[in-house]
Amino acid sequence: MLHRTRPIKDQEKPSFLESARALKYLPRFFGMIWRTSRPLFLANLMSRLVKSALPVTMLWVAKLIIDEVILQSQTESKEFSHIYLLLAIEFALALLSDLLSRAISLFDGLLGD
Repeated sequence: MLHRTRPIKDQEKPSFLESARALKYLPRFFGMIWRTSRPLFLANLMSRLVKSALPVTMLWVAKLIIDEVILQSQTESKEFSHIYLLLAIEFALALLSDLLSRAISLFDGLLGD
């Protein structure tokens, strides 16, 4: 007789302890990926590390933009070159975030094949 499993949404989510126990398999998993392709593994790892730092960096640049706007609103002579520079940095960070997302997807796909 065919045993049917319940849909994923109906199944219980694993407890925190079960999830923590699953971490013991990570070194073996990373070792398999390392043996598959060291350059792809390192590129994937570095891309993920840089991408993880981008949201905080973007928030910091946004704070600098707001600070500069407030400063410019309180001065007589308006100089917007610094604001434009900060906006360009923010745009570049957003572009980098998107490019890294695409690169990570590519690396995952290549490692999965």
